[in-house]
Amino acid sequence: MKRISTVLFLFLIGCSPVYVPNMRNATLFEKKGDFKTTAYLVRSAEVQTAYALSNHFAVMANGAITWDSKPPYFRYGELGAGYFTKVNQLNLEFFGGYGIGTTSSYFDQNVIGDFYKVYTTQAIGQREEQIEWSFINRLSLVDFVTYPTDPERSATFYLEPAGYFGYSIVKDRFFGAAQFGVCYPLRRTAYFDYEPFSISLGFTYRFGKRTQ
Repeated sequence: MKRISTVLFLFLIGCSPVYVPNMRNATLFEKKGDFKTTAYLVRSAEVQTAYALSNHFAVMANGAITWDSKPPYFRYGELGAGYFTKVNQLNLEFFGGYGIGTTSSYFDQNVIGDFYKVYTTQAIGQREEQIEWSFINRLSLVDFVTYPTDPERSATFYLEPAGYFGYSIVKDRFFGAAQFGVCYPLRRTAYFDYEPFSISLGFTYRFGKRTQ
């Protein structure tokens, strides 16, 4: 009976929507008026934007969509705000936000689920003459609201660390960008499938020169 229950559970998970984490937005801001936008073009089409309203406070808006309708596809958008500062040449930032999305299963694009996400990020990084880098840790609370496979299910926390690297093409303006991330649920029972790894390549544009 236990084996049958396990097989049934795996079948339900396989036919459920897939939580696909979006790329993390590492602003690396230093002062009021700094602006950043990043377009990731591998794995999905993602656009990230952020703007520094003051010397320590910034807002961001991020969106993502897969290139085609082959499962699993997803569409997602989020808004966030947070604090940034610089300590001994290192950029520190703390953001929080809310997002909503739609995604299909791995095997059937007709299995569609709407979800919401509440998240916080903590990041440390640095802007140098030719490169910029950041390590970002994101904690996300995710719940599907239109596809309940279990009436007693609850929202799941995911730990989502990632590394960002940018290489300067035009000094302090245009960068080649790469990001690799991991997604891990903080509970034994995952009621929905998820993608454990994510990687993407793209470009970053900045307005606002780095401080020396």
